[in-house]
Amino acid sequence: MAYTIIEVEKKTGIPSRTLRFWLSKELFPYIERDKNGIRYFSENDVKWVIWVNCLRNCNMSIKDIKHYVSLAKGGIQTAKERKELLERQFANLNEQLEILNEAHKKIKTKIALYDEMLETGIDFLNPNDKSKEELAKIAESDLIIYQMPAWWMGEPFIVKKYIDEVYLAGFGVLFANDGRSRADESLKYGSGGLAQGKKVMLSVTWNAPKEAFVESDGFFEGVGVEGVYLHLRKAHEFCGMQWLPIFMCNDVVKNPQIEQYISDYKAHLQKYV
Repeated sequence: MAYTIIEVEKKTGIPSRTLRFWLSKELFPYIERDKNGIRYFSENDVKWVIWVNCLRNCNMSIKDIKHYVSLAKGGIQTAKERKELLERQFANLNEQLEILNEAHKKIKTKIALYDEMLETGIDFLNPNDKSKEELAKIAESDLIIYQMPAWWMGEPFIVKKYIDEVYLAGFGVLFANDGRSRADESLKYGSGGLAQGKKVMLSVTWNAPKEAFVESDGFFEGVGVEGVYLHLRKAHEFCGMQWLPIFMCNDVVKNPQIEQYISDYKAHLQKYV
């Protein structure tokens, strides 16, 4: 069966002006004309049109396509050279796919950010300057150490305030989302962190003795210092960070042992950092 250029346009979706341009560049090697000089496309020619369109979609240049077409006329003798030409284009296509996939991830994250902004009414894109400054420090760091005293069985208010303000500004930097899928929102909660590779450690000072944390009948019922600060661990793991064991000084008011604290702290850092 033979097709006119308009029929090929309807069949392939490729504009006739594009087909005429490709014809002028001699990209279709077997097109014939009838006795009136009108070009007709055979079924095989339509396949060539689709193939050329595929190559153009892969950003192969007109020059390279024309070279490929000229090689195709040589039959099996040029198969190796045609294969090498396609392999080079395939490698270029893989590079483009990597770039597009990265762009796809970033745009998807940005759309999620706008969804969150519209849902919460919070402008994550314009945090205050101090939060931006602190977020930049975190983004550039491999290890974060919080040095803090214990206030009323936990971290001081200023530490929680810092996390609330700075980490919230870290949407798209420290975390992308809460990790759940729309298909099943019960899955993967807390897996949307973007700060993988970063480590975080607490160094805390308590007047309470160590026994108050570890003994089952002690004040903290045996949960240990890690249990007391579980919420901070989870806040940082939500961002993808690795939580290191907590360093704790005890009896800092009633029985301070400064030299021992310093020695123990150095040993803790050498072991875990």
